[in-house]
Amino acid sequence: KATMLKTAIRPATTGRCDGVIALLVMLVSGCGGDTTQALLALPTAAQISEQQAAGVDVTLDWQGESVAALAQHGERLWSQCRTCHQLGSDAANGAGPALTGIVGRPAGRAAGFAYSTAMREAQFVWSQSALAAWLARPWRFLPGTSMQYGGLSNAEDRLALIAYLSESDQ
Repeated sequence: KATMLKTAIRPATTGRCDGVIALLVMLVSGCGGDTTQALLALPTAAQISEQQAAGVDVTLDWQGESVAALAQHGERLWSQCRTCHQLGSDAANGAGPALTGIVGRPAGRAAGFAYSTAMREAQFVWSQSALAAWLARPWRFLPGTSMQYGGLSNAEDRLALIAYLSESDQ
């Protein structure tokens, strides 16, 4: 079962965040205005795996934002990714795995790609919430990953890139 998470792109005004849902609110909205604390509070691959095993996952609700507009912004951000990754029906693995169909794919399972041990042993599915935490800090989300990317600290940019990847999968 998926839990819909109503989020805003702009900072939360309550200054109060609790629990697993709050981790994703901080991820997307920067709750409390402290980006460093919000990034440190993001779920890890193990936590996402536990949630998914329990039948709970959090999906992002675009909160009235135009998914098309977000995806358009995400397409511009994709230029940072396409150095290592490809997307589309004819995508091939490169320095990173092809990302076509990433949303809903078990982690570390793209055919023909040589994943790190950490990614091969990961027990989660690439959901929107998993992607959001991964994009923020890949090395924190999954220690031992071989992905050489420092992360995308801007919450709106992460949301836009996820919208682009999600739209590209359809």
